[in-house]
Amino acid sequence: MDADILINHLHSPDICAGTPVDKISAVETYSIPDKQIHNISLQRSYDAWDLNGIKYIDNLTPSKYYLNRGINLLEDLDSVVQTGVFVCSPQYHRQFFEYVYNSYEDEHGSEWNYEMPALSYEILKNNLENWIDPKFNYCVTNIYSAYYPFIFNEYGRLNLFKRGFDKLVRKMGVEDWFIENDKMLALRNIYDLGYFIHFAGCSSLMSPLAKRLNNKY
Repeated sequence: MDADILINHLHSPDICAGTPVDKISAVETYSIPDKQIHNISLQRSYDAWDLNGIKYIDNLTPSKYYLNRGINLLEDLDSVVQTGVFVCSPQYHRQFFEYVYNSYEDEHGSEWNYEMPALSYEILKNNLENWIDPKFNYCVTNIYSAYYPFIFNEYGRLNLFKRGFDKLVRKMGVEDWFIENDKMLALRNIYDLGYFIHFAGCSSLMSPLAKRLNNKY
């Protein structure tokens, strides 16, 4: 599990329940929160990033996700494993993970998603995937851009002043003072709807939400 995740322990069922021990249970990226809404979310994200000059890689289809990150597909894939959260077994998967680690290099920036393209590709190629509820990897940016675009667009304006201001606020530990009520209500709603809330690309929002939840996460 990535470090930028809050677990809604009050509502989340056991993520390991029903997981075959020889499979790797994970959420399918293009199904967060569902396939139709994900497509809307992705297009809105691209529009906002284009407007703000933010660098990204075109992921409009799963095949593009792999091909545009240097993975030459042996077959057309229609899924991507979101590797921020997954369930595995050292007994069954140790050699598999060692193979992936030794076979691929992470030489690029964050827009390449670090280990995710290679690991996803190898999981699918070896038929190891066991899909679980998207709520187990509820990516905040997906939900923001789909259901709260007015908040997402504001958060996405990463000019130099805003980056410097956000860094200062985090250092001072007072970031929750600068989160307006509408943003906090949206975050609380996302938390209430999901099981494992993934703050990929927006980890500065974790602390304000955690404080509002009285650290009950």
